[in-house]
Amino acid sequence: MRRVWLLLALTCTALSSCTFTYTPPVPRSYELAPTLRLSGASDLTRQPEGLRLRLIVVEVPEADWLAVQWFDPRNDEVASESVWLEPDTTATSYDLFLPDTITVVPGQWRAVVSYQGRIVRQLSFP
Repeated sequence: MRRVWLLLALTCTALSSCTFTYTPPVPRSYELAPTLRLSGASDLTRQPEGLRLRLIVVEVPEADWLAVQWFDPRNDEVASESVWLEPDTTATSYDLFLPDTITVVPGQWRAVVSYQGRIVRQLSFP
Protein backbone atom coordinates (compact mmCIF):
# COMPACT_ATOMS: atom_id res chain seq x y z
CA MET A 1 0.00 0.00 0.00
CA ARG A 2 2.87 2.33 0.78
CA ARG A 3 4.28 1.85 -2.75
CA VAL A 4 0.90 2.76 -4.27
CA TRP A 5 0.77 6.06 -2.35
CA LEU A 6 4.37 6.86 -3.26
CA LEU A 7 3.71 6.08 -6.94
CA LEU A 8 0.53 8.22 -6.86
CA ALA A 9 2.40 11.15 -5.26
CA LEU A 10 5.19 10.98 -7.84
CA THR A 11 2.68 10.78 -10.70
CA CYS A 12 0.74 13.83 -9.44
CA THR A 13 3.95 15.80 -9.01
CA ALA A 14 5.16 14.94 -12.50
CA LEU A 15 1.83 15.79 -14.10
CA SER A 16 1.39 19.10 -12.29
CA SER A 17 4.88 20.28 -13.25
CA CYS A 18 4.01 19.93 -16.94
CA THR A 19 0.76 21.91 -16.91
CA PHE A 20 -0.25 25.47 -16.05
CA THR A 21 -1.37 25.73 -12.45
CA TYR A 22 -2.80 29.24 -12.80
CA THR A 23 -4.99 31.32 -15.06
CA PRO A 24 -3.17 34.26 -16.68
CA PRO A 25 -4.37 37.51 -14.99
CA VAL A 26 -4.85 39.37 -18.29
CA PRO A 27 -6.21 37.78 -21.46
CA ARG A 28 -3.76 37.88 -24.36
CA SER A 29 -6.18 39.80 -26.59
CA TYR A 30 -6.65 42.59 -24.01
CA GLU A 31 -5.58 46.05 -25.18
CA LEU A 32 -4.76 48.79 -22.71
CA ALA A 33 -6.57 52.06 -23.24
CA PRO A 34 -4.31 55.11 -23.65
CA THR A 35 -3.69 56.81 -20.31
CA LEU A 36 -2.44 60.14 -19.06
CA ARG A 37 1.36 60.28 -18.85
CA LEU A 38 3.13 62.49 -16.31
CA SER A 39 6.84 63.26 -16.34
CA GLY A 40 9.02 61.77 -13.63
CA ALA A 41 10.07 65.35 -12.84
CA SER A 42 6.62 66.05 -11.33
CA ASP A 43 7.04 66.74 -7.61
CA LEU A 44 5.56 68.02 -4.35
CA THR A 45 7.71 70.64 -2.58
CA ARG A 46 7.51 73.28 0.13
CA GLN A 47 7.59 76.84 -1.17
CA PRO A 48 7.23 80.20 0.63
CA GLU A 49 3.61 80.24 -0.61
CA GLY A 50 2.96 76.78 0.88
CA LEU A 51 3.02 73.28 -0.57
CA ARG A 52 3.37 73.24 -4.35
CA LEU A 53 2.48 70.35 -6.61
CA ARG A 54 4.21 70.63 -9.99
CA LEU A 55 2.72 68.35 -12.60
CA ILE A 56 4.39 68.02 -15.97
CA VAL A 57 1.89 66.44 -18.34
CA VAL A 58 3.57 64.62 -21.23
CA GLU A 59 0.59 63.02 -22.97
CA VAL A 60 -3.16 63.53 -22.71
CA PRO A 61 -5.20 60.87 -24.55
CA GLU A 62 -8.46 62.86 -24.51
CA ALA A 63 -9.93 65.99 -22.98
CA ASP A 64 -11.00 65.46 -19.37
CA TRP A 65 -10.53 66.63 -15.79
CA LEU A 66 -7.36 65.96 -13.81
CA ALA A 67 -8.26 65.81 -10.12
CA VAL A 68 -5.93 66.38 -7.15
CA GLN A 69 -6.74 65.50 -3.54
CA TRP A 70 -4.51 66.85 -0.74
CA PHE A 71 -4.01 64.73 2.40
CA ASP A 72 -2.49 65.92 5.67
CA PRO A 73 -0.19 63.82 7.93
CA ARG A 74 -3.25 62.35 9.70
CA ASN A 75 -4.44 61.06 6.31
CA ASP A 76 -7.45 63.40 6.21
CA GLU A 77 -8.41 64.94 2.87
CA VAL A 78 -8.02 68.66 3.45
CA ALA A 79 -8.47 70.07 -0.06
CA SER A 80 -9.10 69.13 -3.66
CA GLU A 81 -9.01 70.83 -7.01
CA SER A 82 -9.14 69.97 -10.65
CA VAL A 83 -7.69 71.11 -13.96
CA TRP A 84 -9.20 70.67 -17.42
CA LEU A 85 -6.75 68.99 -19.80
CA GLU A 86 -6.83 69.06 -23.58
CA PRO A 87 -4.84 66.72 -25.87
CA ASP A 88 -1.64 68.38 -26.99
CA THR A 89 1.68 67.30 -28.45
CA THR A 90 3.88 69.41 -26.16
CA ALA A 91 4.60 68.91 -22.47
CA THR A 92 2.65 71.29 -20.23
CA SER A 93 3.48 72.20 -16.64
CA TYR A 94 0.89 72.97 -13.96
CA ASP A 95 1.69 74.42 -10.53
CA LEU A 96 -1.04 73.70 -7.99
CA PHE A 97 -0.80 75.07 -4.46
CA LEU A 98 -2.37 73.85 -1.24
CA PRO A 99 -4.92 76.56 -0.30
CA ASP A 100 -3.45 79.09 2.14
CA THR A 101 -6.39 78.51 4.49
CA ILE A 102 -4.85 75.11 5.34
CA THR A 103 -2.14 75.17 8.00
CA VAL A 104 0.87 73.08 7.02
CA VAL A 105 1.84 71.01 10.07
CA PRO A 106 4.97 68.85 10.29
CA GLY A 107 4.63 65.35 8.86
CA GLN A 108 4.11 63.63 5.56
CA TRP A 109 1.73 65.42 3.19
CA ARG A 110 0.37 63.65 0.11
CA ALA A 111 -1.19 64.70 -3.16
CA VAL A 112 -3.12 62.06 -5.09
CA VAL A 113 -3.54 62.75 -8.81
CA SER A 114 -6.32 61.02 -10.73
CA TYR A 115 -7.64 61.14 -14.28
CA GLN A 116 -10.84 59.55 -15.59
CA GLY A 117 -11.49 57.89 -12.24
CA ARG A 118 -8.05 56.24 -12.03
CA ILE A 119 -5.16 57.16 -9.78
CA VAL A 120 -2.26 58.30 -11.93
CA ARG A 121 0.30 59.19 -9.29
CA GLN A 122 0.73 59.85 -5.59
CA LEU A 123 3.38 62.32 -4.48
CA SER A 124 4.45 63.00 -0.92
CA PHE A 125 6.40 65.59 1.06
CA PRO A 126 8.82 65.18 2.84
